[in-house]
Amino acid sequence: MMTRLLGPICFAAAACMPAMHAGARPSAEPVPAVYSFVDAFDDDGAPPKPCKRCDFTFRIYTENDGAFHDPFDSYDRHYTNGFAITFEHQPCWADALAPAMLFAELFAQRHGEPRTGAGYVLSQLLFTPANLSATAPITTDQPYAGYLYGGVFWQRAGQHHRREDVAVLDHFEVNLGVVGEQALGEDIQDWFHDTFVGDDPLGWDNQLANEVTGQFFFRRKWRIGLGSADLPVLGHLDMQLIPQAGFALGTVYRYAEAAATFRIGHNLPDDFGPGRINDLQSATGNNESDHGWSWYAYARVGGRLIEHDLFLDGSTTADPSLSVQKETAVGEVQAGFTVSYRANANHRFDLTWGLTYLSDTFDAPGDRGTESYGTFVLSWVRSF
Repeated sequence: MMTRLLGPICFAAAACMPAMHAGARPSAEPVPAVYSFVDAFDDDGAPPKPCKRCDFTFRIYTENDGAFHDPFDSYDRHYTNGFAITFEHQPCWADALAPAMLFAELFAQRHGEPRTGAGYVLSQLLFTPANLSATAPITTDQPYAGYLYGGVFWQRAGQHHRREDVAVLDHFEVNLGVVGEQALGEDIQDWFHDTFVGDDPLGWDNQLANEVTGQFFFRRKWRIGLGSADLPVLGHLDMQLIPQAGFALGTVYRYAEAAATFRIGHNLPDDFGPGRINDLQSATGNNESDHGWSWYAYARVGGRLIEHDLFLDGSTTADPSLSVQKETAVGEVQAGFTVSYRANANHRFDLTWGLTYLSDTFDAPGDRGTESYGTFVLSWVRSF
């Protein structure tokens, strides 16, 4: 597995890093610049452009409804755990895709070429009913399910084609995965509960059936400056509003969504707000902020209109399948903070925590209370 990963990472490094001095090479001999594979197909007679400065970003996303992530409600149920790792960079091939991708005309060329980024994600999500001690199928609660997937995403950011003070981000993501026993949800939750909780969830024999999944996401975000404020103790703070809209198409989810994030803080980063597993962070920032600490607090409000949710509607490969009557409209609110530290010109570390509250996701008897989960995101940015 590690050998398979090293190949793309090493290729990405070669595609992003500037040419190195060849110590033993005679000074009269020019050192060639590094070019992307796309440049080999240039036919306009102009010399190919050398690759740009690049940031490699490694992120770990972890989401859970336990007390460590969500200190206000540790009830183990429904969307109970999520884990994802991503690797992001700004390769030359991502630039080459920009003119060919949808909505390219909406990015203003008079303000410079759009910045692009690409990333790769590996993730696992777990879902359970509230009653983990029952061995019989539960027909009135969310079924057990594990979801394991990997994917690639491409992003483009730039100024609005009509307004210089508005930045725009487009996010395209494609995932392939599996749901069911092959997703290893039972193994992960049994290990975690044996190690840290002391009990075993007993109903995994009733999990959704194995099936291969395909999923596509598109999301657009706008970043609007709201000015600044000088507050006692906190000092000079900047404010931004980040609306977003998007949709999902695939065998796992089909929905339309809209949300808006407000954030206020010191030395706001050149990105489009905090990330979550189902809303990955932007990889297009220039990451050239001053050394030292920066931070912001944020609040987000949003909602979805849902046509299909595999984890509520049940398996598409097994009939019959456990399922519940999903809600077609689901709202959510989230609040949290991000803290960043830039050690030097080449290294930055970020930590994000957020708490998300959801309206009811399916129709069930009785009062289930409000669903919630916490999110931690740890990032390391290495600039070249």
